[in-house]
Amino acid sequence: LSKHEKVPGFVPKVREVLIPHKKNAVVVSMDFMAQELRVIADYSQDPGMLECFIGLPARDMHAMTGLGILNKTLLEPLTYEQFMAILDDKNHGLFGKVKKARAHGKLTNFVSEYGAMAAKVAMTLLVSEEEAQGYLDAKEEAFSRAAGWKKEVIAEAKKVGYVTTMLGARRHLRAAFMSPDRMEANKAERQAVNFKVQSSSAEMTKRAEGKMFDAALEQRFDCEIIASIHDE
Repeated sequence: LSKHEKVPGFVPKVREVLIPHKKNAVVVSMDFMAQELRVIADYSQDPGMLECFIGLPARDMHAMTGLGILNKTLLEPLTYEQFMAILDDKNHGLFGKVKKARAHGKLTNFVSEYGAMAAKVAMTLLVSEEEAQGYLDAKEEAFSRAAGWKKEVIAEAKKVGYVTTMLGARRHLRAAFMSPDRMEANKAERQAVNFKVQSSSAEMTKRAEGKMFDAALEQRFDCEIIASIHDE
């Protein structure tokens, strides 16, 4: 659960409402690491994304996007290896810029994951729309196959009228695609990709919870499973 400021000067106290089931017990938060990005990598088989998750050594996805963002401003572009070396060297003259570029790369990766355009990215990162579009371009250049996969999902959804998850759940979108309301039709394009990624991720979570139930964890150990929380 979030412990970071969403509003300047206000720290969320969501965690404080969760109380351990007995004295001296602790609350444990378990999570999938980059779950939805990994689902996109698996669906799209984007070489850059796969390199981030199963490469030897694995690359930093946010650094790859950040590298593209930073290189647009440098006379002599950095390599990925140079970027990562500077990120580990606080005394380097470019350390501040590299650190900021990675942070922007991370936010760009997550904000644009489901089709957010430059205006939304600009609002989130507090930059101009022109600069935000450069961030999106950097991401697409780094992970072009993933961008192509999303377009294929939308095209297929328009053709058959629905999309499916990894386990076969189906969401019908034909009516939305055929709506005379352009906003509704555009929304359906985002929903097509969102459903394949988010609902497949939800299926993974439910399977994990089912295995926890089958293993009788609450009965075998002195613990209490509280809840499943997504995007709190």
